[in-house]
Amino acid sequence: MTSRSAEQLAEVHDLRALVLEKQKAAMALRDLDLFNDCLSRAYYSAFHAVTLLFFLRGQAFDSHKQLLGQFNKLFVHGGSFPPLHGSEPGNPVQLPSERRR
Repeated sequence: MTSRSAEQLAEVHDLRALVLEKQKAAMALRDLDLFNDCLSRAYYSAFHAVTLLFFLRGQAFDSHKQLLGQFNKLFVHGGSFPPLHGSEPGNPVQLPSERRR
């Protein structure tokens, strides 16, 4: 395992805290039957979790699109996760703004 600086450990701690905060908010919103808001918080919980995953791999991205593209390349197309059903071919994970309404 690679030795990490105090600054890197603080970043890991902060990202993990964001994941848990968004997850907790999603669950509370679900319990209030606020499903659209719940989905938004759940999305950001997952987004921060994937951000943390790549941070631990020594990678960072400037946009959601870059992060999701790399996630798809390494983990979906790499076989770690199955493609989502009903998604566009070639883009297994989409941003909510990219989905058809």
